[in-house]
Amino acid sequence: MAIPEVKLIILADQTATPIDTARSRTQPAKPTLADLRWMRVEEFLRSREIRPNTHKAYERDLKQLMDWTPKGWHEITSRDLDRYKTYLKTEPNHRGKLRKSATINRSLAALQSFFKWLTVRDYITKNPALLLEKLKSDPVLPQEFSQDEVDNLYQAICDRGFHSCRDRALLHLIDHGLRASEIQGLNVGDYDGQRVHIREAKADSVGSVPLLSKARSAIDQYKQWREQQGEVLEDESPLFVSHSNNSKGQRLQYWGIYKIFKAIADIAEVDNAHPHRGRHTLATRLVMKDMDSILARKVTRHKSEQSFVRYSDRGIELKAEQEFYEVHGEAPGGEDGIVEDQSEGIELKAVVKEPANWPKITAVGLPLNAVQVRLILEVSGKEKGTVRKEIEERVLSQFQMVKPKPRGNEYELTVVVEEGDTLSAITDQMKWDMELLGELDDCSVEVVWLD
Repeated sequence: MAIPEVKLIILADQTATPIDTARSRTQPAKPTLADLRWMRVEEFLRSREIRPNTHKAYERDLKQLMDWTPKGWHEITSRDLDRYKTYLKTEPNHRGKLRKSATINRSLAALQSFFKWLTVRDYITKNPALLLEKLKSDPVLPQEFSQDEVDNLYQAICDRGFHSCRDRALLHLIDHGLRASEIQGLNVGDYDGQRVHIREAKADSVGSVPLLSKARSAIDQYKQWREQQGEVLEDESPLFVSHSNNSKGQRLQYWGIYKIFKAIADIAEVDNAHPHRGRHTLATRLVMKDMDSILARKVTRHKSEQSFVRYSDRGIELKAEQEFYEVHGEAPGGEDGIVEDQSEGIELKAVVKEPANWPKITAVGLPLNAVQVRLILEVSGKEKGTVRKEIEERVLSQFQMVKPKPRGNEYELTVVVEEGDTLSAITDQMKWDMELLGELDDCSVEVVWLD
């Protein structure tokens, strides 16, 4: 008896036989080339002791190379990497803009590190990135805030309403050179009433940062405000928390800090503002004040002189400009804020030199109990121009007021000390009167008496 022929019928839309389906349940699918390439990337990242942000950057840069070429790692040549470098230089990124040299160099550094690792691990026989050269760095433009910009940033806090108490404390820490990532990691216990302790930072730049009085006051007020809102603050509580509906009361994250600072800068109309410019501003000012670079680096937590030199070079440049004006008998423009630091910003102790063109009051006909005094008057707030004019007219004008610069903030007065009075009592009363005029228009008034 003949065995009937058995035919196997495969439907048009059937993608696998019953045998293939059964095998797929017991055996994993063969990995693709892309899978194998990414497995090497993951192995590379596991073998490196790198920070989370660096880990993400390496992932992004190597994924970008994988998207550019389908070749396996062992197939990529030095010419491929040269063409990829040209691609990075000439093709816009996902935002439609050309990449900066620093961005390209970071990508090239990731490739150099990865292919060196592949070579050492014997996954490839020849390192194609051995002769890969980085681009010349873009010129470093000045990054520090001017004093007007610092003043405007603090004035803008007044328009932040419910957020103002937190944002003022946050701005002071940015003003003290802290990175946004460092502020994000701060706990309540990291602030001891005098300084903040950075436990974790980029390039292991941990350490303590001393805080000036206004910064300490701002943080104390912020903590008190949170307690009044019903929070119980413990040492492990985040120092800064979010106010948004989705994450209210949770630790304020990096991008939250960045967005808050940008919102403040938009109100203040400060262009190209980002938190790291506060770090540039502090470092430049320290150099401007002739602070020893070793001590300045201790405050900014730069581990090497090489990493600090970009700030010191800028500070020396500004210092040379200042000396240039003084040699020629002119006072350098105080409006850029680098020379004078009496605002709500960094309160470094200024070495005040009497300008060469300071107008002198001839004391002819003045009684012996007439004393000449000098002061610096700082007014900040929305109505600062009106308040300054009122102070000049209602307080200073009665003491034969003289200004060395029409638009400056320095004054020379002649005070007559009557019998039974003291000069300090008169100056204290003047200071109180000026501060009161400021408070009437919601402005801050600071008076610094000069020797």
